[in-house]
Amino acid sequence: MPMLTCASDQTLPRTRTNSADLSGVLVAVTSYRGNAGANWGADHYPDEAAFSTAYVNPAVDGSKNGLENGDGLFWRGDLRKGTMRLAEIADGTSNTYLIGEDVPELIQWNAWAYTNGSTATCAIPPNVGITTGDPDLGKPGFGRWPTRYSFRSRHPNGLNFALADGSVRFVSNNIPLLTYRQMATRAGGEATTSD
Repeated sequence: MPMLTCASDQTLPRTRTNSADLSGVLVAVTSYRGNAGANWGADHYPDEAAFSTAYVNPAVDGSKNGLENGDGLFWRGDLRKGTMRLAEIADGTSNTYLIGEDVPELIQWNAWAYTNGSTATCAIPPNVGITTGDPDLGKPGFGRWPTRYSFRSRHPNGLNFALADGSVRFVSNNIPLLTYRQMATRAGGEATTSD
């Protein structure tokens, strides 16, 4: 669908079946992923066994499991939480990322058809593996998710995010990592903007 594809994203083909949990089902990839927040470094629901990543970042509640208990607006296990209300975005809708860009040719998990591939984390700096060094570069394949669950684009110098208030902002590759992470949390208590 053209509305789910950024003009700068030249990933081909636009469908795949080789992603986790698809069992041979053909799905379309997208240039956009939901913001899971900034807590990162654990998985294996319901336990929080750590995985190896250069970007471990505990959330304000102490959880590093951004896949199953994200501190953003979307995450792999958000269905278990139930409906999120606007009032839960305590940091403000104009200060919280909703959806950001990604490049599906760099990650096999990138499709809105299932929750394992529809989110990314701001614990990892923008454009890791494109303009920033990737600590996992050289490790097997494009399925290396501890650093590939990041937001990326083919735009020079940054990427676009839609915020929870419906506005869109271009975020520079040079945004301080702390600010980037603060813009990703829904209720971290930070008074920050990405401007």
